[in-house]
Amino acid sequence: MKGIKFSFEYPSHYYREELWPYKLGEAAGSVTFLDKLPSDWYWIDNFEIIVADSNKTAHEAIEEIANNTLKKEIIEISSVTIAGMQGEMLVYSYPAPLPELPPGGWSCSHRKVTSSSNPNIVLQIDRIAYFSDGDKLWSIEIGWSESKTEQQKADFDHILQTFKILD
Repeated sequence: MKGIKFSFEYPSHYYREELWPYKLGEAAGSVTFLDKLPSDWYWIDNFEIIVADSNKTAHEAIEEIANNTLKKEIIEISSVTIAGMQGEMLVYSYPAPLPELPPGGWSCSHRKVTSSSNPNIVLQIDRIAYFSDGDKLWSIEIGWSESKTEQQKADFDHILQTFKILD
């Protein structure tokens, strides 16, 4: 991101989709990566790194998500170390609607139905880690459908382990 330098490793099955440069005094900067591997229906698995000017702590950011009104199941809240700094991680699941397939559209992946009453719902698993670096709050988030949970965890752990803030 422009104005902030950091590095991390990520698997080659991702590609960078968007980059919103960080600018001092503006809300936030972010970089989003999408997964090229097939997922449930044509759901797009992704991860994102966001940095924002904030006086919130990692704990406050996690509590805000844990206590919001989204119907979810909290799987884990734990401490993590990212770039040598202490942070917190939240793992939670929630039912997510599948978008309608466009006319003539197709999918190269399978469809995992999690609700017999609504076949257009998949179970989404989100992992999000926050840490503070001075007056900046960083978040690293990965969101995947349930069928790829093991891959998601391995990718997320590797991103966190290799993440560095550069001078």
